[in-house]
Order: sequence, then C-alpha cells, then structure tokens
Amino acid sequence: MTDGPNERLQTLFQAAGWDCARGSRVLRAVAVEQGLRVSYDRKTVQRWLRGAKPRPPAPALLLEGLSRALGRLVTAHEAGLTHAPSTLVDLSWDAAPSHRIARLAYAEVSHASTASDAQGFSVAALLLPDWLRAEPPARSASRALPWTEDVSEIYDMISMFDTAAGVHGGGHLRIPAAGYLMDHVVPLFRPPAIEPGDPELRAAAARFILLLADLCVDSGLDRSAQQYQQVAVRIGFGAGDAATVAAGLSSMVAHAQELGHHEPAVVALAERAVVLAGQAPPAVRSCALAQLAFLEAQGDRRAALATLTRAERLHREAVATPDPVATYSLAALQCQRASTFVALGDTAGAVRALAASLRARGPDERCATAIAHARIAELCASLGRFEQSVEHSRAFLSVYPTLHSARAARRLDSLCRQLHARETEPVVRAFLSQERPCGRPAPRGAVNRAI
Repeated sequence: MTDGPNERLQTLFQAAGWDCARGSRVLRAVAVEQGLRVSYDRKTVQRWLRGAKPRPPAPALLLEGLSRALGRLVTAHEAGLTHAPSTLVDLSWDAAPSHRIARLAYAEVSHASTASDAQGFSVAALLLPDWLRAEPPARSASRALPWTEDVSEIYDMISMFDTAAGVHGGGHLRIPAAGYLMDHVVPLFRPPAIEPGDPELRAAAARFILLLADLCVDSGLDRSAQQYQQVAVRIGFGAGDAATVAAGLSSMVAHAQELGHHEPAVVALAERAVVLAGQAPPAVRSCALAQLAFLEAQGDRRAALATLTRAERLHREAVATPDPVATYSLAALQCQRASTFVALGDTAGAVRALAASLRARGPDERCATAIAHARIAELCASLGRFEQSVEHSRAFLSVYPTLHSARAARRLDSLCRQLHARETEPVVRAFLSQERPCGRPAPRGAVNRAI
C-alpha cells in the first residue's frame, strides 16, 4: 500500500536531471563511499517515486545524493520522506547550537550516537550556508581581559584531552569528553549563565566542541563529528571569533580529505577557511592554506606549489601560544606537505616530508608518529624500497595494538593491501610471515570500516 506518488521526490529528481536508472547509480555510489552494500536498481527507485516508503539506509542516501546534485541541503520534508521508516539526522547548519549540542552530548554518553553514524559521512553537510559567506560580527570584548574561571577550566580540559589523544588515540576519550560537555559546557548556554556579550566563553566552548569532533573522527563516528564541527563553527561565528570559525572549517576540510573527498563542496569550504583565516593568527592561516594546496594539487600543480609556499612562510611567522586554535605544529604542516606531494606525484618528496614530521614529533605524540610510520611504509613500498618499508611497518605495528584510533585502523588496512600486493618480494614475504599484521584485530575504540 502507498499513499500515492511521491510528487516531492519526483520534483527533486527532475531538478537534478535524474531518471530512475541515474538515481539508482548515484545511490549505489554513495553507499559504497559509506561502506554499505546495496542493490538498488531502476525498478527500486521507480517504486519510491510511485509512493513506496524506502527502507534504511535508502532515505539518507537519497538526501545525500540529491543534496550533492542540487548544491544545497535537501531535507526529508522537502523529499517527502518524513514518514519513511528511518531516523534521519538533521545536518542543517541553522539548528540552534544550544539544543543541538545537548542532544549530541546525550546521544554520546547514552551510546546512541552510532545510530546516526550508520548514515556515514555527508558531503552535503559541507555545503556553505548563506550566513557563513558573510563576515563574522565584530568581537565586542578584548582578548586582553582576564579569562573567567569557566573559560580557564575549558582550556585546561582541552589540553588534557588533546594530550591523552596524542598518546593513545581519541577512541576511548570521546564519551568522557562528551560527558564533560553535557555536564559543564551545555549548562553555560542556558540563560542567564551566558550573556550574548561573552565571546571568550563562547569561543572556548566552540574550541572544546572542535576537540570532541576530532575525537569522534578518531572513533570512526563521521556523522557525529560533522555535527559537532557545524555547531562549533556556528558558535564561533556568533562570538565574532574568525580564528575559531576558520579552524572549524579547516577541521571539516581535513576530515573530508582523510576520507578521500575532493568534491567542489570541499574546495569551497577550504577557500572560505582561507578567507576567514585572513583575520586570524599566522598559524591558522598556514593550516588553511596547506589544506587548500592539497585540493589544488588535484588539478593545478603551479597553484598548489604557490599556495604551499605561502603556508610555509606563514608558519615561520607563527609564534608559540597556549591557544589551541592558533597552534599548527611543524609536524602537522609536514604531514600536509606530504599529502600534497603525493597528489602531485612526488612520492619521494612525500617520504622526505613525513620523515621531517617524525623528527618534529614529541614523545607524547605516539598516535600521529605511528601513523606517519605507516604512511612512509606504504610510500616506500610503492617506490620499491622494501627494506625501508618493512622497517617503518615494524615501527607502526609496535605501537598499533595500544592505540584507540580509527585513523590508525584505516592505515593498517591500507598498509596491509600495499604489502600483500608485493608479497613476492622476499623481504616483504618474510615480514608478513613473521608479523601477520592483517590478522590483528582493530583495537578497542577504533571503528575499522571501509570508507
């Protein structure tokens, strides 16, 4: 039984220039990106257009595909999917931040966040809203004013969680961080706890939320991470804090890049981050430019190298600061340089950049150090430097079992594919027979999915 044709969905298909066959192909492609296996065909889509209710994960895939095709966020109501048997996550930038972070934090601590993350990463969520194309309002308070006790506490917690994540990965820290957000940060947004003219407190809260977003990324919870990122940007924008907004956009770009997304929506986000970073300290501008260089490297070598040079120059101008947003380490810059060199086809240059990142890492950056070793191992294997590849593989595997990191788990998968593709090489074959790295389970807290 149906309620008649879904005219709203039909209208959207026409606007996107889709017929049933094209729609089914797009949905299958989006599903593959999200690690899902579906078998939708032309007849399946035809039934939905005639009024049949699509079952999960089809509603979320439909909204994602249509949003990408139309260049704007398509809602369940607009697509006539409000009665579909699925819980659809609202990825609109315009939701009230106070209500949204309360709901997100509660879902984390009640272990309900995985339901929304079954919908996977959304490129549509990166589409810029109109208000973000404007300049943030002028900041009304001076940074010279002393921080309140609440602000100082939030920054202390950022430092604590960030240090722990650097050592062990973020997978086991997400729920404690969400608990702190729910118990200590969310109440600050309930009147009269926070005044509209208190930008420092809002900026501190936005920066803690960005940290929590990164912990979600390292837990493999991509959809939750995106929601936190949107909230942080919205709060930072309302506080007139261009640095936090630029850092938030940069974190969204970095997240997309990690998962292999280079779509126009990602490029537009990176370009907007560069513009807003113009009002921020040099480290923030350097980070935004380094990410843009990687995206430019997909098709414009000269532009990418010029942008990367600007990022390096700004990094040299940066000064040490306790501000977590205004910090961009040399090791992080070198890792981004490596990604750009890979995109440009300069594998040897990427190896050198990653080696430089290792030299710049401190002892409390075990997770990032391990991942850099894995990246070097993969690149060396592709260059035929098998002894170096095995050496760096051993360095990665010596740390991997202690990490709670989806990033590290994805890197293990990629490294295993590289090594098994070259197992006819004696040194690689001997290593695989001794270590059996692909037989190791993902560590607790690291969601190991094909993305």
